[in-house]
Amino acid sequence: MLCTVVTMLLILGIYGQTFCLAREHTDVDYPMKWSDAQQYCKTNYDDLSTVSTIDEISHYYSWCMQGKWIGLHSNISYPTDWKWSSGENEPFCPRNYMGQPSLDPGGYCVLLSSSGECYSADCSWHLGFFCMNMYEVVLVQQNLTWEDALDYCRENYLDLGSLRSENWMNDAVAVSKAAQTAYVWIGLRFLAGQWIWTSTGDMDHNAWSVNVQPQCPPRNLRCGALEHMTGIWQPGDCEDKLNFVCFQRTFVNKHIV
Repeated sequence: MLCTVVTMLLILGIYGQTFCLAREHTDVDYPMKWSDAQQYCKTNYDDLSTVSTIDEISHYYSWCMQGKWIGLHSNISYPTDWKWSSGENEPFCPRNYMGQPSLDPGGYCVLLSSSGECYSADCSWHLGFFCMNMYEVVLVQQNLTWEDALDYCRENYLDLGSLRSENWMNDAVAVSKAAQTAYVWIGLRFLAGQWIWTSTGDMDHNAWSVNVQPQCPPRNLRCGALEHMTGIWQPGDCEDKLNFVCFQRTFVNKHIV
């Protein structure tokens, strides 16, 4: 079984654009030893998950009664030198009351328990694990129509921002604080009688002002905009020129100093 959650990491302002780096974690319920889990994640995602706060994957605690591998590990030569598989310079994940992760015999790999604590464990144990992808949520401070914003994002990034979860919403609201317009375009469009995202993904999160999707909006109000002061979606005139939010895949190693 695969399940995914997104977590915002930090915000950077560069060359008139605001970036929010985010990890998207996927719970992989295929028990493997740590090295095989690492290879699986590097092949199918970016890497085994870096977890610097418990909130990042708190939704999964009740699912992993035996614990799940994360990307923290050491080796026999430097047993107290804990490192993340991705190379990120992040704080270690939360320790348990005994000060774990500690060096147990063969315990050079770290699992996250169902209570959200880190334990060192024998790397040969077969456990489920968390993989991650890295994304940037980008505010573009240019005033474009919705269609032009969509083209710009697809040419320069990945797509207009699809805020299909509460975590993506939080990221977009955070970066949009620097917007020069009261609303920013997002990847939401009314087509064929329903509101859909320009990228794939279910609409699991709802932030309409009336808590329900506007049905049959006027023809000139069929593009979705985010009011960044309130975090509410509004149907907007597709010809209005607004700042907008794009997103793109990124890779952790390029952010390591």
